Amino acid sequence: MSADGGWYTVIGLWVNDVPVVVGVIEGNHQVTGGDDVSEALYAAQGAWALAVEAGDATEAEGVAVDEMTDTLE
Repeated sequence: MSADGGWYTVIGLWVNDVPVVVGVIEGNHQVTGGDDVSEALYAAQGAWALAVEAGDATEAEGVAVDEMTDTLE
């Protein structure tokens, strides 16, 4: 990856209407599944995944949370 960053796939869960990150993977990946995750695990709100461009994994996490939060407005 370049020093300028790249693509990251951020995976998370909705908990009390807040997007909570559970993992960040370097690269732009297709994510499927997660519908069978126990309701108790994700408070019946669902899983989400989003590919974002960022300088590093930490920045990608913040960008994804901001974008997912914007979907609530």
